[in-house]
Amino acid sequence: MLTVMVIALFGLIVAVDARKTLKGAGTKDKVVYLTLLGISFCVLILYSFDVPVPSPADPIKDAIDALFG
Repeated sequence: MLTVMVIALFGLIVAVDARKTLKGAGTKDKVVYLTLLGISFCVLILYSFDVPVPSPADPIKDAIDALFG
């Protein structure tokens, strides 16, 4: 059931938001938008199939610690 809701939500996003966003956007904007949309779709589909998805909190914390000491 969760998988159907994820697919329906992303279908709605593509039907409404993506067409307006991509219509006037440049090439770089389109690539970033579609990449992030694809990544979020894949992560949510994996989550709906109960595949353990690792948290990005630790790598983000390590990167901030490396930058600011």
